[in-house]
Amino acid sequence: AQVDQNKSITLPELAKRLERVREHVTELNGRRPPRIMTVPLQAAERTHGEVEEAFIRGEYSEVQNLVAQWMNFIEGKTVDADAVPLSQAIVQLRPRAKKLAEFQSIPLRVTGTIVHPVDPGRSVALVNGRPLHVGERLNERGDVLVTEITREAVIFDYKGEAIRVRRRRGGADDKPRVEVGIVEPVSAPVSARN
Repeated sequence: AQVDQNKSITLPELAKRLERVREHVTELNGRRPPRIMTVPLQAAERTHGEVEEAFIRGEYSEVQNLVAQWMNFIEGKTVDADAVPLSQAIVQLRPRAKKLAEFQSIPLRVTGTIVHPVDPGRSVALVNGRPLHVGERLNERGDVLVTEITREAVIFDYKGEAIRVRRRRGGADDKPRVEVGIVEPVSAPVSARN
């Protein structure tokens, strides 16, 4: 019976029903409180804290997701003047997190370092079973550059990001890939590149 009734609806009757639905939606929208169109400082502080914590923990995909959500949230809104620096800091972490996530996927193992006391250029690190000096590149693509060798770690430059990888002991339980706790972003940018 309902199917027969729906089949018999005429076009003018259908247009009247659509108009009633539009009026009802307009009425509901009028009762709804206005959306926040200004992003407050508190929202930026909270989000920045979450993003920074994920970055420090090495959860780079989480950083990228949080930043994408933040960018969607602020789209079309005015950011409070006090929140602008934090908002920019949040957005700037996304490309860094992407680079660090890419770096983590590179098979990398630092098993030894020999530091020359006078000439750092003569220092050598054993990376993936191969000796490397400062200024040498890890792979054929040339995107991983050795920039510094210390007793405890090797600092690599990867697409402009300085990353410290600690020396590890070469045992059977040693994993061949860089782990989250091993990759540490270095605060100062790499100044010397080949």
